Amino acid sequence: MTIAQVAEHCGIDPAHVYSRLLPELVFRRIGVRGGAAPMGRLIRIERGSVLQLCGETVVHADVLLPRWVTLQQAGHHYQVSPHLIRRLIAHQQLDARRIGTSRSIRIDRDSLLQLGQIRPWWAP
Repeated sequence: MTIAQVAEHCGIDPAHVYSRLLPELVFRRIGVRGGAAPMGRLIRIERGSVLQLCGETVVHADVLLPRWVTLQQAGHHYQVSPHLIRRLIAHQQLDARRIGTSRSIRIDRDSLLQLGQIRPWWAP
């Protein structure tokens, strides 16, 4: 989810989400250096952490996604374009394979779910 979507879901200001809620949520920075966003990365917040914060039931992404995902499904999952997904594959940030005689590209679900993970840390 984007910061604006989290703000809309929780009914608060996007600046409040960015400054106060973001450290409590699980988020990812997705993209390649040289992109349009600062440091070429977009912030995407895990839907499960938002639902858990609001006290709603959580459905894990690995249940929703098949083992091998198309470019369009991967783009839809992170709300980015398939072109960015292709660039992530080219920069070896995603594990992808060409399948069949049509040579269509399929992305491994596990590498998609591990993309851009930020490990939280707290100052001592």
